[in-house]
Amino acid sequence: MGSSPTFAISFFMDEHRILSEIISRIAEPFSLLNDAFVLDNFVITKDLLAEGVHFFPFAEPYKLAKKALRVNLSDLAAMGAEPVGYFLGLVLGEKHKNSTWLNRFADGLLDDQKCYKVKLFGGDIVIHSGPLLISVTMIGKKGERILTRSGAESGDELCISGPIGDSYLGLLSYRGELQESSYLRNKYDLPEPCLDVSRDIISSVTSCIDISDGLLSEAQHLARNSSVSITIFIDKVPISDEARVVLPKKPEIRRKLITAGDDYQLLFTVPQKHSVTRRYPVIGFVSEGSGEVKVLDLSGREIYFGSPGFVHR
Repeated sequence: MGSSPTFAISFFMDEHRILSEIISRIAEPFSLLNDAFVLDNFVITKDLLAEGVHFFPFAEPYKLAKKALRVNLSDLAAMGAEPVGYFLGLVLGEKHKNSTWLNRFADGLLDDQKCYKVKLFGGDIVIHSGPLLISVTMIGKKGERILTRSGAESGDELCISGPIGDSYLGLLSYRGELQESSYLRNKYDLPEPCLDVSRDIISSVTSCIDISDGLLSEAQHLARNSSVSITIFIDKVPISDEARVVLPKKPEIRRKLITAGDDYQLLFTVPQKHSVTRRYPVIGFVSEGSGEVKVLDLSGREIYFGSPGFVHR
């Protein structure tokens, strides 16, 4: 793998502005509108994990390797694709080039390669004096059909594959802002890509996305790409039993779960009263509009958020 040009940004830009104002000028049409890119019979995605941004410097290498694969597998799930293999890029700091760390990292990759039936096709390694960076390019085959962020129609119902917020609560546990919880920390360390859910809903959904940057942020992507309005009922959004134990002690966190991200559940729309809605929680509905998303409380009043989700800066 050769070197690639550096984008020099002389003024502050966050991730979304860089994508929309710079990268979009040079990308293939529609390549940035979904969770992955479709090339002939293959679906390809790439995610980068950076030390200090996506994981702690003390992160256990075995779990870290699994997370690097799973966040990419989640993108394939959101597109209805079946995993095949991946390319791995590693920028290792001085503390990561010892055999103990590297073997634990390799063990994590190998175990998930067996679990998700994927193979390592190649990659590149660089050693420097800075933080650890992990880049995975995951390749899948087209499933029964390609799922996209567009296609939601007025009258559709908004569904979610499972509870949100556990990863964020795990992060707070690591930070010492919540009591130690191995369950919640494990949810932060080891996301579970919803490949089985994707296979279950693939013939039914009108639009789909995975929740990496926050439920509200991802709902906005569905609304904008489909040119509709989406309404979410906050009391319908599922949370785990473990989260229910924590939240009464920290009620101010409840709203944050809508925007925190790192959940990797699937958010999708289906026609009203479709059989899928008996298997997955319905948390809102789709109506006519042009990209608006509203979150309503128990009284039907709109809740306003300062930021819709996680943003890389």
